Amino acid sequence: MSFIKKLFNKAKKNKRGFTIVEAVVAMAVIAIVSAAATSTVRRTLTTTGNDFEYDRARVYTENALEAFKFSDNLEQFNMYAVRDGFSADSPIRDDENNLRTYCSYHNNNNSYSITLSVSYPQNGRPHFSATVYGGSKLLIQINFDKGG
Repeated sequence: MSFIKKLFNKAKKNKRGFTIVEAVVAMAVIAIVSAAATSTVRRTLTTTGNDFEYDRARVYTENALEAFKFSDNLEQFNMYAVRDGFSADSPIRDDENNLRTYCSYHNNNNSYSITLSVSYPQNGRPHFSATVYGGSKLLIQINFDKGG
């Protein structure tokens, strides 16, 4: 107990407080630490947002691939793709050289775009191709052939 009494008595005698220099130095240290923390939090939130968008694009692309695997023709694939938010940007057409049917799809969001190309040739294996870009960066590229 005597130690605590001495501590309180010493505190009562020292009524001077902080100097302006000490207060300014303390505020500068707090400002520097706050700026560093704010920068770190901002970077973390940006990264988390990008990861969320990347995962979303990956799920859309994987869903389109699964739809392709279970579709027997382009009409069935179109039904799944349109349901998942893809829109056909080129009409279904037959290439007269090898009778392939193509259809491209785009699903544009704020930070990524998915391009799907599907072909169901009369002679040959059906083919699926997906490309996902985040801005100008290639995020995902998938090529898949049915059968064999």
